[in-house]
Amino acid sequence: MKITKSDLIAIINEEVENVLNEEAYDCMQDYEAGGLTWEKYQDCLKDFRDQEKNYTRLSMGPNTQSLSYQKSIVDYLEKKENKYLRSVLRHIENGKNISRKQRPIVDKILGS
Repeated sequence: MKITKSDLIAIINEEVENVLNEEAYDCMQDYEAGGLTWEKYQDCLKDFRDQEKNYTRLSMGPNTQSLSYQKSIVDYLEKKENKYLRSVLRHIENGKNISRKQRPIVDKILGS
């Protein structure tokens, strides 16, 4: 069975999420068993949320060409709203690349 890079990234992200969920569950179990006071339980949950915020999901990330489009799109959107460009920008910010089909459309919109 061949595992692609994107499959591997998805597996790693899923396992990290499972570990983070287990930590929150452990806090709750310790509190219910009487091993933690309410304050310590709240601290435990706060620590868990802080760890979760610091965790960045793995992705293959956008390529440099997509990143170069990002600034142009942001500049355009500051002047004029465009739903398509807003969607493309959201994809880039989520670590995805602009596809070959999207590039000419983005170029046409930015050039106008």
